Amino acid sequence: MIIAVDFDDTLRIKGKPNHKLMAFLRNRQSMGDVVVLFTSRTGQNLNDAVKFCRQNGLLLNGVQGGKLRADIYIDDKAEKPII
Repeated sequence: MIIAVDFDDTLRIKGKPNHKLMAFLRNRQSMGDVVVLFTSRTGQNLNDAVKFCRQNGLLLNGVQGGKLRADIYIDDKAEKPII
């Protein structure tokens, strides 16, 4: 399964890591799922987001900024959050 997850206000909320979501995603990865950062960030802002995830224990399987086919999308704008 491919899980696309947003960064701002999703993985990072008010400058702090969303530990509950990151733990959920690490657990899904341990079951074989792929976690992709789905963001409009570019350049150094994107590098900072990836570094933030890594420093907080989430090793992303990839990064995507354009169209992405995923099985699950996790975003602060979603109607029904998973977590």
